[in-house]
Amino acid sequence: MLRQLSHTTQTRLRLARGPAMLCVGLVLVSLWLAAGCEPNAQRTPPPPPAVETPEPGAIPAQPPDAGDAPAAPDAETSYNPYEGITETGQPPPDDYHADPLYWIPGMPYNTRTGFTHRGEVTTSAHVLPDSEQRAARVRKRSLPEYEKLQELVKTATNEQQRKNYVQAYQEKIRQISVEEDTRGLSPLHAAKYLKAGDAARQFAQQALDENPDDFHTLYVWTQFQSDSPAEQVTGYRRLLEMKPNSARVLFELGTFRHAVAASERVRLLEKSIQVEPDAAIRRGRLYYLAQAYHDRGDTPQAIALLKRHLTTAALDLYSQKQVTKQIASLEQGEGWLVFID
Repeated sequence: MLRQLSHTTQTRLRLARGPAMLCVGLVLVSLWLAAGCEPNAQRTPPPPPAVETPEPGAIPAQPPDAGDAPAAPDAETSYNPYEGITETGQPPPDDYHADPLYWIPGMPYNTRTGFTHRGEVTTSAHVLPDSEQRAARVRKRSLPEYEKLQELVKTATNEQQRKNYVQAYQEKIRQISVEEDTRGLSPLHAAKYLKAGDAARQFAQQALDENPDDFHTLYVWTQFQSDSPAEQVTGYRRLLEMKPNSARVLFELGTFRHAVAASERVRLLEKSIQVEPDAAIRRGRLYYLAQAYHDRGDTPQAIALLKRHLTTAALDLYSQKQVTKQIASLEQGEGWLVFID
């Protein structure tokens, strides 16, 4: 009896196993189809989320951080900010870091006198090796000129004639000083040593005439054309033909508000920010980019850039107040403010 019951139970289990397996298979197929699969189809990963493409001329919505790396310049694997700006393409000595343009390789610097302020440019005073001998030569050559002046003043018949004699004497002394200051220097180094003035411009022109295809020489010449914005713009455009990704030249040309169209300035400044490797410098240039956008007629973008500049750049209290006033002026429709320090 028990053997017969066991046999009957096993038979029933074997008969029920087929439908059960079929049900399990149907459930698995249903789950597979619900997941988006089809029989005999190769499974592919889901498409990536859509990425919004910025409009031409737009800049990233978030300000760059100190660790952000700029986009790589076209056809270049690395960027050297000193290439063409210094003669060697290397950074200048630490005691002459303010403006590498005027660094003269091999010339010692007078660190005892600190820094010499010349307008917006701050540079350390460099000294020729024979500075004491040079000063002695200036005194020796100036003494006869002074004695000659004394004799002329005695013969002056009126005040205007006396003033003319004094002016001629002063011009002669300046000429002597320039000759002794630049003794043994090439025209390029003489221009860099003098930093400003007619004599410096003349030396820069002489250097360019001798070496017209040298980027650094042309850059120095361009800096000395401040009295002629048209000449400077011409110089910068030629420099960009030589080195299209020079962040410094892109920036400087982009700040010519009245000589370069606003749309071009936007393009130049955006590219200068893109290729500039120093995050702090990139943030500082946002102010000028905001000005270019304002001049182009895009005041909302200008305001957004000024706010980014205000929160991300290292500004002193006075500069913060200026930027805050600038933002308020644009928001109230009063235009771009010009601050006179």
